[in-house]
Amino acid sequence: ILNIDDNYGIFEFKRNGVQDYVLNKLKKTSEASIASVIDLHGETVKDAINILDNFFVNSYKNNVEHIKIICGKGTNSKDKVPKIKITCQAFIKKSQFVNAACSAKDNEGGVGVIKVKLKN
Repeated sequence: ILNIDDNYGIFEFKRNGVQDYVLNKLKKTSEASIASVIDLHGETVKDAINILDNFFVNSYKNNVEHIKIICGKGTNSKDKVPKIKITCQAFIKKSQFVNAACSAKDNEGGVGVIKVKLKN
């Protein structure tokens, strides 16, 4: 996973072919307006991957436009490496369902929360 994404800070991703305005609009979307949420605090990396997979598939099948992933910042990790955050970022980059993703604003959870725009 560290080979795919080792970014501990602000996360931004846009799939190739997706226009810039999609990511810019997502950045402006209030995390409070995103009703579909999953909290991965306390999960192992293996469990987080399974949970994310099910969550993304179900959200996509139910035509959910935006999802929010609470992954945490890794401040309570043994080695201070945010394993769940890194796992989420890598998963998002590999997911066929994602158009764009970004960290929430600082007052909305910051780098511990990822907002995702799914394909329609």
